[in-house]
Amino acid sequence: MSPRKLGRLAPAGAVVFAVLAAQGLTGVQASAAPEQDEQALVRLTQQYLQDRADRLTGGAKASALTSVSGTAEFTGRLAAEAAELDRRRSSADFSGARVVIQQPDVRFAGDEARVRFVERTELFYAHRSKADSPAAASHRVGHTVGFTRVGGQWKVASDVLDLPQDAVGPLTYAHPVKSGPAAAGPRSKVPAGWVASRPDTPRKAGGENPTVQGPPYSRAAAANYARRWAEDRNPDFPSFGNDCANFTSQALLASGWDMVKRGYNHPDAWWVTKPQPGFFNSHTWSVAQNQADFGGISGRLRNYAGEPVHVGDMLYADWGGDGGPDAHIDHSMIVVQVDDPWDWGQIHLAYHTTDQADITAWDLYTMDEYTETAAYYFFSLQNAY
Repeated sequence: MSPRKLGRLAPAGAVVFAVLAAQGLTGVQASAAPEQDEQALVRLTQQYLQDRADRLTGGAKASALTSVSGTAEFTGRLAAEAAELDRRRSSADFSGARVVIQQPDVRFAGDEARVRFVERTELFYAHRSKADSPAAASHRVGHTVGFTRVGGQWKVASDVLDLPQDAVGPLTYAHPVKSGPAAAGPRSKVPAGWVASRPDTPRKAGGENPTVQGPPYSRAAAANYARRWAEDRNPDFPSFGNDCANFTSQALLASGWDMVKRGYNHPDAWWVTKPQPGFFNSHTWSVAQNQADFGGISGRLRNYAGEPVHVGDMLYADWGGDGGPDAHIDHSMIVVQVDDPWDWGQIHLAYHTTDQADITAWDLYTMDEYTETAAYYFFSLQNAY
């Protein structure tokens, strides 16, 4: 079944520009009227991002990654990315894409210009195994795209994502340039007993589900919260550059987890509070490794491999580096839908930093940045219904 692509409204405050003359669009002549140049640059940015998304869906119509003209250096970067996006497309299942630019802000400085904005992209699934399967994977991320005027024509010169260095980027980028620093400060290590999962991990019978103190936890409530806020930030909670654990902690709170008020660095603490003028929280609330450690210590989470995955379960990633995983958890995600508990292509996730909804575990796994060097750890939400 092809996903429905019509009938959706653009988000409030969005600026959507029709893609005109896509086959022949290469650049835009600079205008004497600044407001015309602003519109032209936003239109070029829109086309450039649409071309990126189309590369994952088979919609690309040329060997070049985009029909928008770029500087020699930037064009070289795109050429290196095109082959990787083609590889990624071969393992994905997308039929089309839609890109929306939100909150564009265009500034000029002589022959240079930059467009700051928030991108929201939907990648529509070509096949859906159930009537209520997600129609699309979608992401929301901030950018700054730079332009240079050459011979009276605006050309793309740079594209920087508003992400920390160690954050996973969108599916539409291979090795993106990121603006923020990597996570700083000491981190605990993955305990020796944790078992990582892969799509081909041998199946085994389900593990035990021990009862923990306190009320039962709602898987549906956790998933519903995650879906509601996957591409936004809840003002009732803090927001971080590396926001993944903060986001999944909010979902776990929605499931019924009660806070544990101890010192902010205590391994068996888990809390957030909002005394004026700002927020305070335990490390277990906002740091992925510490969050997983707390889940294990408290008995609220149980690591597993080779078992069926359920809605509300957690997935932690150790991205590692060129030499393989470094035994530090880098990313926290939550399972929001399961169409087949054994097929990573039908297990849908939500997470923050790149704010992402309904990406499959398979598409995450096959991203070139992490396929060979990541370790993935599933955790069951215990005492849950």
